[in-house]
This record gives sequence, structure tokens and C-alpha cells, in this order.
Amino acid sequence: MGKSDYPVRELVALTDRGELQLPEMQRKYVWTTTKVRDLLASLYREYHSGVIPTRQPSVTVETRAFALADAGTESQ
Repeated sequence: MGKSDYPVRELVALTDRGELQLPEMQRKYVWTTTKVRDLLASLYREYHSGVIPTRQPSVTVETRAFALADAGTESQ
């Protein structure tokens, strides 16, 4: 397992091209819009954000589309 550093812009581009996907087996999305905004602001300011594990699957897994717009379904 290697380490890679990606700028946020590249992660967005990978998502747009369908190269970065969220597996359907991932638990339900629970972040509020405010938390998503704060994370993106921290990444933009180059604050340490911890580790985001990724992997290249050896088999095809079912995926679903995701976007920041999905965060608007929060309940407050």
C-alpha cells in the first residue's frame, strides 16, 4: 500500500470522470452541509485532514453517484 497526496481539485476531477466512486456497501451518508463545508474549507487551507483510505478493487463492485448536493438532505 502506497501513499498518495491529491489536491482537492484532482479529487473532484477524478469524481467527475467516474474514477473515484463510493461503493454501494458504504454506510449511509450522515454528514451535515455545515460539516462538509468545514471539511472543504480545511482542505482548501491545507490543514491536516487525516487519512482517506482508497483501494483499487480486484472485482467490480456496485457503486452509486454522490455529490455535495446530496448533503442538502440533512435534517436539522
